[in-house]
Amino acid sequence: MAIAHTRNYAGVRHDLVQHLRDTARLAEEFAAPFGGDEVARMAGLLHDIGKFNPAFQSYLFAREQGLQISGPDHKAAGAKLAKRVFYPLALLVQGHHGGLTSKVACKTWLDTTGEDAAVDAAIAEAQRLAPDLEHITPPSLPPWLGSAPLSAELFYRMVYSCLVDADYLDTERHFRESRSKERRSAAVTMADLWQMFERNQGAKSGKLTDKVNSVRHEVYLACLASATGEQGIYRLTVPTGGGKTRSALGFALRHAMKHDLQRIIVAVPFTTVTEQTADEYRAIFGNGDGIVLEHHSGMDYPGKGDKSQWAALAAENWDASLVVTTTVQLFDSLFANSPSRCRKLHRLAKSVIIIDEAQSLPPGMLRPILSAIEELTRNYRTTIVLATATQPSFEVIAGFDELAAHEIVANYRDHFRRLKRVEYDWQADQKITWPEVARRMREHRQALVIVNTKRQAANLYLELAGADTYHLSAMMCPAHRRKVIAEVQSRLGAKEPCYLVATPVVEAGVELDFPFGMRALARVDSIVQAAGRVNRSGGLSGATVVVFDPAEGGMPEGSPLLGRQITESLHRLGQFDRQHPFDPNDLDVCRRFFAQLYRLTSTDSGDVQTYRTTLNYAEVASRFHMIEEENVSVVVEYGDEGERETVRKLIQRLADAAQPDRGLVRDLQPYTVSIPLKQAEPLGGGKIKPLLPGIGVWQGRYDKHLGLILERE
Repeated sequence: MAIAHTRNYAGVRHDLVQHLRDTARLAEEFAAPFGGDEVARMAGLLHDIGKFNPAFQSYLFAREQGLQISGPDHKAAGAKLAKRVFYPLALLVQGHHGGLTSKVACKTWLDTTGEDAAVDAAIAEAQRLAPDLEHITPPSLPPWLGSAPLSAELFYRMVYSCLVDADYLDTERHFRESRSKERRSAAVTMADLWQMFERNQGAKSGKLTDKVNSVRHEVYLACLASATGEQGIYRLTVPTGGGKTRSALGFALRHAMKHDLQRIIVAVPFTTVTEQTADEYRAIFGNGDGIVLEHHSGMDYPGKGDKSQWAALAAENWDASLVVTTTVQLFDSLFANSPSRCRKLHRLAKSVIIIDEAQSLPPGMLRPILSAIEELTRNYRTTIVLATATQPSFEVIAGFDELAAHEIVANYRDHFRRLKRVEYDWQADQKITWPEVARRMREHRQALVIVNTKRQAANLYLELAGADTYHLSAMMCPAHRRKVIAEVQSRLGAKEPCYLVATPVVEAGVELDFPFGMRALARVDSIVQAAGRVNRSGGLSGATVVVFDPAEGGMPEGSPLLGRQITESLHRLGQFDRQHPFDPNDLDVCRRFFAQLYRLTSTDSGDVQTYRTTLNYAEVASRFHMIEEENVSVVVEYGDEGERETVRKLIQRLADAAQPDRGLVRDLQPYTVSIPLKQAEPLGGGKIKPLLPGIGVWQGRYDKHLGLILERE
């Protein structure tokens, strides 16, 4: 008997033929929703046949004896046999451990590695022990695949996802069968979830005592009515505070029931919003044990209870009924090439994907993003919901001028009119100093100011300085930000004095309700989103958001700066054009803003689409980035002494580990801060102690109010 893996805890070796067949069966099952079942099954049968090589068998037996040696290549045999019947399979087999490369790189690799006599010997032995490998024929492809290169690129990426997930799961089942059992989600259907949701919603609906709840109820009913429509792309346009989070879930559940879909994926722009959204969903579904998966860079899974263990495992492949994640996690994975990042992708098929705050998708990556979205809806039984108060004008982008998006709420303009809760006071024609901003804030019992940079936020906070003053920025670790948001929400609810200075991290979905706000001049949609944190409940009359230009200056380059310039241009034109006045409450202002932004921006700044057409997965992964700046993560010691001691112990365990421990990295994520690489490099080893590639330990100052301080010695 040839073996795939060494002895497990029970002393049993993993039969290689059985591993190939079980992996093939799982991969076939995963790929069935999009017609890739035959290709995936063949990939599973071929992926490990190089292990029939006697040299590889000897390597496995040596590992059982405790020898720490490297084994010979085991991918070339499967890739070579795949090449004979269906060339793209060779690319998938080659990458099932190290990652997808490119069509050209795979051919070059096979031209050399595949000529080894041991490769042919492994193929012959595989065909002897598994006769179904002796006469393999080209697999059937889905009829829609045709010759469109972008369709092919996504199809093979999705089949690859099925292969690596199946391989991981079958290997895990051999070594840790108990862990396989811990993966199992709650045995619920979309109909079960709908019943739980409907019961919970019944306690909230029908309270039409004010205009806000009246609009929320109308939005909810419109979502249920639209859910019976066909699969495709939908727009959910709802004013801030209009109940978008719950109503979108109602649409998704009813739509999933209608079309027999398997899961709902909610992608939001910031980790703070994922936490808030996931908490709301857990409350609906009885704490969501085995149902709601929260997955993002700031999520940890403390302890060893069933719930946290399930979540840690489900995060690897999104095997959950309801996934709450970030747009960064979703789209960076969709264009990645590593097995661990791609493993979850097949779960996008037969799903409803809600992209919350769709306007925040990076302009420079929009063409590949929209291309993938359209392909998912066309051929993978996926429905996409673009949800926001400030709908972007994707139709102005070349190739997407006929973007067929259905409006979920037909009378959304009436809802915006009825929920108009602030007036905008434009004072951006002259510079305003921080002392003046602080004075204006102190004229109110509670006030919010959102600025454009972390430096601006720190300087204004120091100007205000007081026990009733708070600061929020990305220089604070997630655990720190969560604590501050909770304290601010508590003071707002108690009507206590509260002054918050923040960067745009609070603009999307964070539940804040200030009576007065100021926003540093920025993109129109950012101004509107900032206003959504003012008079959110609609109980005040005359609430104002002041738009100002900080005397300190400073604006991030790229899209933020261009967005500010377009906003200024629209304001100037609005002063002279009565037909198109500048009022951020007017939805057409946002439409005009996005139309100009996308016309003036390269919507494929990394030329990603070109490399997708040539099946160059490695280059696509290196060029696609949801975040423009390259960052380095540093672990900070935050919290009380007990919390800091926990962080120190986790750091030491990670440093002592023979191999990087993803679980420990995940546990440290609530205590990490991302620093732009260009700012981190000059600090050198004096401030950042290397821990793992891309992760360091912060040796400098971490302020209890401002977070990480980047001052150089």
